[in-house]
Amino acid sequence: CQMTMFPLLVFLMVNATLKHGINASSCDAFVSFGIILNSVVGKPLRAREMGQAAELISAKPESARMRSRITVGVQGFINPSTSLLKDTIAPLLEGFEIGMKL
Repeated sequence: CQMTMFPLLVFLMVNATLKHGINASSCDAFVSFGIILNSVVGKPLRAREMGQAAELISAKPESARMRSRITVGVQGFINPSTSLLKDTIAPLLEGFEIGMKL
């Protein structure tokens, strides 16, 4: 897959979630969309909203296996643009611990 296809695939995943409801790829879609908004479009506050949506979805018990990956995306790539870097360390450690338990 070419890198130019990545944003298109992310937009299609987000669109499918909005059209058909939450599925297994929804968390990844929202985090990836947030990363694109943050790093490419330059809208860190909108990106943070996408990250929060992904965290809400991953908080469901059936989404526990995605929580570690979502934490890395949100705390590692989205939130440092809108908050202090030191504020991302504790959530990143928590995500690491969740990932090690699985």
